Amino acid sequence: MNKILCAVSLLSCLATTQALAAPITVEYQAKVDWLIVSRYDLGLSEPVTYPDSDSTAGFSISKGESITGYFSYDPEMPLERGGYSPVDFYDYLRGNFSQSLKFANHQSLITVDTDNYLLTGYYKEPYTITAYNGQSPDGWEIRGYFNQTGPDVITRGFLPAADQWDSFAHNSKVHALWMSPDTNRNVWVSASIGSFRVVTAVPEPSTYLMLGAGLGLIALAYRNRRAVSKARGS
Repeated sequence: MNKILCAVSLLSCLATTQALAAPITVEYQAKVDWLIVSRYDLGLSEPVTYPDSDSTAGFSISKGESITGYFSYDPEMPLERGGYSPVDFYDYLRGNFSQSLKFANHQSLITVDTDNYLLTGYYKEPYTITAYNGQSPDGWEIRGYFNQTGPDVITRGFLPAADQWDSFAHNSKVHALWMSPDTNRNVWVSASIGSFRVVTAVPEPSTYLMLGAGLGLIALAYRNRRAVSKARGS
């Protein structure tokens, strides 16, 4: 019996460890501040315009419309140290995260998880996260600028834990750039982020397997205990 209980305890510890290492997805709501439409080839330049709405990217984007964004990462992934002096330093991460955007008038989710580069600057006030992703197969780049406004409690060398994103609201932005390979036009969208919330901090499948095994051992232990009690009673 004691061996079974020890095994249950060990599985529970392993499951907890796996759950803490599960990927986190943060959802944020943003509102479009401005649009810029221009050409990016030097030979055929056109005046830069700042329209209230535009459909160059294949769907309508307007000032004031809402955007839903997602930032996914592994909170247990350590960052690397960079910088030029003890004062001017930062931590960075290549890969191991992704960003997505959902525009109001675009049916599909725009997801970019290649060419990733992320910087965290904590020699500044407040703590900042700058995340670059690009390009998606349909020509989009996403750049998240997440700035902390509350007390700095983030562990140095890591990204925020799931319960630390509330302090990033109301001081963060997301930029989205679309580049057309055919017309040499691009659309730059800037939006202010109003709120963050963690939508997934879900354990990995292996965690559920270990939890299931632990519950099975508990059931077996309970069954054996009942059998012993009945034998003693008889």
